Amino acid sequence: MDQRLHEAAREMAEGIPGVCDLTFGRSFTTARSCGYTHCLNVRFENKEAGDRYQPHVLHSAFKKHLTGNFSRTLSHNMPGVLCLDWEGRRG
Repeated sequence: MDQRLHEAAREMAEGIPGVCDLTFGRSFTTARSCGYTHCLNVRFENKEAGDRYQPHVLHSAFKKHLTGNFSRTLSHNMPGVLCLDWEGRRG
C-alpha cells in the first residue's frame, strides 16, 4: 500500500498547479500518533490553489488508494482521517 500512496503523492506534487511542497510518509512512532499511521502535508501558493486541489483528479486518485473506514474512530475519539487547513506565516 505504501508504494501506491507514495506514487500517488508524487503525482499530486508534480501534477497539481499551485502545490509548492508536498511530503508524505508513514509514522515511525506509535506512542504519540493516536492511531494515525500516515501523514500528507501539502503547502500551496495561496488559498485559491488549495481550493482547486480538493476536487482535482490526482487528489481524488490519491484518496482512492487509502483503505479503511473514513468515519471510524481511532483512540482518544479521533476521527479515522484528520484534515487541517490553515494560513501560516513564516518567521
